[in-house]
Amino acid sequence: MKIKHGTVSEQGLVFWSYDSDGRERWFDPARYLFMKNRAAESQFRRYHQNPEVWRAKSRAGAAKIGPKQRAETYKRWSSANKDKIRDRRLKRTYGISSVDYDRMLEAQGGKCAICWTDKGAVRKKTGSGYALYVDHCHATGVVRGLLCSNCNVAIGKLKDDPLLLTRAADYVSAHKGSRNNYTAPAQMGEMQTQGVTQ
Repeated sequence: MKIKHGTVSEQGLVFWSYDSDGRERWFDPARYLFMKNRAAESQFRRYHQNPEVWRAKSRAGAAKIGPKQRAETYKRWSSANKDKIRDRRLKRTYGISSVDYDRMLEAQGGKCAICWTDKGAVRKKTGSGYALYVDHCHATGVVRGLLCSNCNVAIGKLKDDPLLLTRAADYVSAHKGSRNNYTAPAQMGEMQTQGVTQ
C-alpha cells in the first residue's frame, strides 16, 4: 500500500513523496525549519552588509525584463490565479477569506441580503456578472453581509444611518402609486430640530 503525502512516522519524520526509482522520501520538519531559518538569516546578513549592491542587482534585473514583458507576465499570472488575488483582496480589505465569503453567500441563499436578487451586477461592456459586494460598517470595520451593487450604493449614499434609511422607506411607502400630490412630511419641523435639513 502506498504511503500518503504528509504521513508522520513514529520517529517524527514526514513522508514527502516517492522518487523516480520508487524510493520513499522522508524529511525531518525540525531540521527543515532550522535549515530554512539559517538560509534566511544568511541572506539577511549578506543583504545588510552591502544593501546598495543588492538594490542595484534588483533594479538591473527589473530593467532587463522591461515594462511590457512585466505586464504580460502579470496578466498571465493573474488570469491563472484569480482565486489567490480574490482571497488576498478579501483578507486585506475586510479581514475575511474566500471560504468565509462562500459561507456567507450560502447562508444568504446566494442572494443579496436586502433585495434578494441573485444577480450581483452586470458590467456594461462585457455583460458578465460579478459577485455580490461585501458590506461592512465604516465605523467599526465589521462585515455585515453581502449586497448587490444597487443596495450597497443605496445604503452608502444614506450614510449607513438607520434613521435615514427608515425615513426613505416611509417616504417611498407614502408616495407609492401617487401622482404629483406632494405634501411636506409632518415630521419636517422635527427633522430640522434633529439637524437634518430639507
